[in-house]
Amino acid sequence: MKLKLLAGAAMAAAFAASGAAAQEGWYGAVDLGYHIPRDFETTSSNNAPVTGQPYVWEFNQEDDWAGFARLGYQLNPHWRVELEVDVR
Repeated sequence: MKLKLLAGAAMAAAFAASGAAAQEGWYGAVDLGYHIPRDFETTSSNNAPVTGQPYVWEFNQEDDWAGFARLGYQLNPHWRVELEVDVR
């Protein structure tokens, strides 16, 4: 797992460095990653009418892959038009 994280960080650094020199015109990018969400629990400030106890919600998700692809056109240094597709 640590090797995958290190390899992903190295790839992100390489792509980020190349994106800094972007010029006007067409560009594209692909990002891949692994999503590791944290479980959490929250409590309501309102009480349930039947029990009189606060509502309690638990949120959890499974680990999974994430992928993003972008295609865009840079009109000038301040404006871009971009289409992005992602899967999580």
